Amino acid sequence: MSPVLAGSTFIRPHLNLGYGDDREDGINTLPDLVEFNAKHNPDHIFGQQFRVNDQPPCVITFSQFATAVERTSAWLVGTGATTGRTEREVIVPPVALLLGSDITLFMFICALLRIGTPVLIISARLTPVAILHLLKKTNPSALLVSGQVTHSVKETIEVYETQKPEDFTLPQIVESIGYEEFLNPTGALAEYPVPPRYPVFSREDLGAFIMHSSGTTGLPKPISHSQTYPLIYSACHRFPEQKEPFRYQASTLPLYHGFGLLATNLSLSIGMPFVLPPATVIPTGKTTLAMLKASGARYLLSVPSILEDILRLPGKAGLEALQELEVVAIGGAAMKENVGSELVANGVNLLNHWGATEIGAIAPIEHIPRGYDWHYLMPRTDIGLRFVPMADGSNTYRLIGRAPGWTEDFVVQDLLEAHPQNVKHVKILGRADDLIVLATGEKVRPTTMEQAVSEHPDVKDVLAFGEGQASLGLVIELKSSSTWDVNDPDAVEALRESLVPYLTKGNSYMDHHAKISREMLIFTRQDSDRRLLRTDKGSFIRKANWAQFDKDIKDAYERADMLSATPLPLPTVDNGEALLAAIRGHIKKVNQAAADSEDTADFFEIGMDSLQATRLRRAILNGLKVTKGLSTSVTELDPDFVFENSSTIKLFNAVKSVMEGDYNVDGETKEARRITVMEEMVEKYREELASFADIAAEAREKRKALPADYDDQKVVLLTGSTGSLGGFLLARIASDPTVKKLYCLNRATPGVDVRERQISLMKKRGAELDEQYWDKVEILEYEATKVDFGLGDAKYNELIGVTHVMHNAWPVNFNRNLASFEPHVQTLSNLFRLAIQSAGTRPASAEPTRVLFASSIAVVGRFPLLNPEGPLEVPEVPLDAINTAEFGYPEAKWVCERVGMAAGEQYGQDDALVKASSVRIGQMTGPEGSGTWNESEHFPLLVHSSAALKVVPALSGSLSWIPVNRAGDAITDMLFSKGFRPIYHMENPSRQSWEGLVESLASILGDAQPLPSVPFGEWLEKVKAAGEEKNPAYRVLNFLQNDFVRMSSGVVILRTAETKLDSPTLVKSTAIDRKHLEEYIAYWRRVDAMQ
Repeated sequence: MSPVLAGSTFIRPHLNLGYGDDREDGINTLPDLVEFNAKHNPDHIFGQQFRVNDQPPCVITFSQFATAVERTSAWLVGTGATTGRTEREVIVPPVALLLGSDITLFMFICALLRIGTPVLIISARLTPVAILHLLKKTNPSALLVSGQVTHSVKETIEVYETQKPEDFTLPQIVESIGYEEFLNPTGALAEYPVPPRYPVFSREDLGAFIMHSSGTTGLPKPISHSQTYPLIYSACHRFPEQKEPFRYQASTLPLYHGFGLLATNLSLSIGMPFVLPPATVIPTGKTTLAMLKASGARYLLSVPSILEDILRLPGKAGLEALQELEVVAIGGAAMKENVGSELVANGVNLLNHWGATEIGAIAPIEHIPRGYDWHYLMPRTDIGLRFVPMADGSNTYRLIGRAPGWTEDFVVQDLLEAHPQNVKHVKILGRADDLIVLATGEKVRPTTMEQAVSEHPDVKDVLAFGEGQASLGLVIELKSSSTWDVNDPDAVEALRESLVPYLTKGNSYMDHHAKISREMLIFTRQDSDRRLLRTDKGSFIRKANWAQFDKDIKDAYERADMLSATPLPLPTVDNGEALLAAIRGHIKKVNQAAADSEDTADFFEIGMDSLQATRLRRAILNGLKVTKGLSTSVTELDPDFVFENSSTIKLFNAVKSVMEGDYNVDGETKEARRITVMEEMVEKYREELASFADIAAEAREKRKALPADYDDQKVVLLTGSTGSLGGFLLARIASDPTVKKLYCLNRATPGVDVRERQISLMKKRGAELDEQYWDKVEILEYEATKVDFGLGDAKYNELIGVTHVMHNAWPVNFNRNLASFEPHVQTLSNLFRLAIQSAGTRPASAEPTRVLFASSIAVVGRFPLLNPEGPLEVPEVPLDAINTAEFGYPEAKWVCERVGMAAGEQYGQDDALVKASSVRIGQMTGPEGSGTWNESEHFPLLVHSSAALKVVPALSGSLSWIPVNRAGDAITDMLFSKGFRPIYHMENPSRQSWEGLVESLASILGDAQPLPSVPFGEWLEKVKAAGEEKNPAYRVLNFLQNDFVRMSSGVVILRTAETKLDSPTLVKSTAIDRKHLEEYIAYWRRVDAMQ
């Protein structure tokens, strides 16, 4: 019998969804439904699969499809992709499907469910990182792939090989065969025995059907469903039985998305046959129109962008084709207002569809009822959906549903608004996480504004930004067909003007605080490298887009700041109180905690970040620019103005000095002042150390009274164990057999178990410690500037008795000034106080308490400049302040070196209580093996920018990097050495050339062909020109320009002759090679720090 369209002869199945009483003769699973149709509607057309190259479509009947499903299940078992199962107690892993979208994919879904193997459906649009993430989460036995995803599969394998994830092995990758071979099997395929049906049905068995979230807020998450779940799509309609056969429904939607499943499942449930495009064709308006005409379809399931493409095709052919359709169902994204209105005004039967992966299809496919407003949805009533009003008294709702077999409700993130005349119809206002919270705390939903501006004929899409800012702005993506040049200032200004009517319309819907000015528009193009980022389902990834356009957004706010800048009160007004109040107001706008603190509190200790400091500086500068009555006009402030004046009172005094024209004009050179400030801080803490004299006297008296015999096992105190070096220090120290106890002092992290955090961070960085040694380790949360570290008397008294102190904790921030590091100098002073007290717990014959401070190569960064005639190597001795690099980080480290020397002078001579040392640490790299090198350090940033700019800097000279695991071993050598010298140098004695390393770097980054190299100065210009977007080296541009070459290219060479006498690790240390570089780059790619 020839295939026929289903009509009055089509026998409809009853579907048991689990929301009411199930019928005994009802259908419980998708395989049941396939077999039902093969039995009752064998010769009715299931659907047409279109083919390429003008081949006629493949027409498939229900009988043919059921047989193909059996053959598919036989192939799956025969090739070893799965074993299938016949008993519920037998657990088999899922099979993952990563395939192009045609009927083959649906065959595999049905076949796997038929034999009881869970199916994981992966979107072919996911990134390799996301694909691997899903595989790790579900651990399938096989990954079925097709030719359309070859590139994604290759890249996924590469990500896997670089990540080397623990406790996970990549599943076998099986090349699938196509639907035509399953429909017409030959050879071995025809000989595979058909495995038996999985006979068990339990709606509570979740994991049979696994889809995934879109990854709007991060990596996609697997979502597990029961066997009933696919039937949710089969029942998603309101079509009564009819005498005339259904005409075809054409679908442009991929079958790996829920909306796509409607096409096949409606055919199975009501006999409405489908038409699908080939897997190798990406649907467009043109191809969809051709499919409609060729099939005579009367229903269309699609997305708004394709509807718009059809509407805009030349002539009226597209619109006329849409006018002939009984239903045009759209979903997946919001339809532009002007497009939807034009379609409906021209008689197109536009129907809004909606679904959620966690619940299934929500709005049924149906004929358009009289009076229907296309902006609204008509939710179904057969799957237990509940609409719960929001507590804010608005006419808005949240949808709550529960998928079959689930034991908990799912709350859909979209907010809904009921139709004013028909509460059964609802409109999507946007996702709850679409809300943007302004700096004022006002919450704004920008979707109406975005839709209004997107109606401009040249606009593809619009995305609002403004999180944490005073106002909103828009990133506007122009269509590839648009002729506007977004790089031409005159064209951009004309474009802004053309958008004013649309912006005005959008602003008419917004509250006053949410209105957008034309200056806050940023432009990009659909055909550029910086088009808006979307999930595999087409929705925006807001935060990723905000990051991509970060520099443009900052520039937009700078323009707006100048327009809204307000003058600062002159210092003479109200004795300066008005100016102080204005300064406090600016601080409050960027950091509430700083505003709420004492005027003397350091901004950066409170938690102000560099972005907030930049915004604060900009606000003050803009205010100064428009302030009248100044002795000299102000056009600029130093980039580090806030860093140098990092408290409210310091900032007030600095701004006052600027306004009075005497800022930094006291006759003292900047360099002389820099050194004076460093020496003054040393003197301050020398005096504080002197105040410990009574404690020292008491300790000496105690030592005299103690017997000469004592437990000489080591008790070590380590600060900063959560960092990379700290983790390796912990592992080395704790595993030392002479160490009895290790205390780790770390800053508090609220709500986190400190031990679990430590173990997790060490594991991430490749630092391993055998379980047997963890009993020695006690991790304490401390307040660094308090004398007792905030531990209380009992725990502090327990610390008194440490034999060795390794002070490693230090914030890595090259923008902060010396004053903002003072709390960390105070911490070192407190540690010396503890060391003095601890010496009093051991007899006079015992060693004094050792304190080793982790200093930096930057402390001697200017030594070669000051000694051009030599020595070529920096000696292992204390050096004057003038030798430090000119920024706060090394200046504070130098102060600490001197504080240690002062402690040694005062308490390390006769009857010594303490012995102090500092180790100047050179460039450390990530550990060997894992490659986990902190991506925010300067060289990783340089590599990331080189990859983005497609060019590497040519560097000469030598380097002496050492992997952090070796550094941990070497520093422990020093801490426990017999000599314990006042100054150590910790860098790799095996120097190597920059040229060789850059050559390897270019080769690795360039893949098939090495990246070109340019002189370092030219490379820096490229970094500057590119701005911050995908260019992290821009963030440390000042350091790269002023200090990198001097400190990193072998100009600063640390002598290690004395240090090697105390460190076997340094003696044996070899150079970094290509293998190390490959490990580091693989890690940075693995954590998405670079492409």
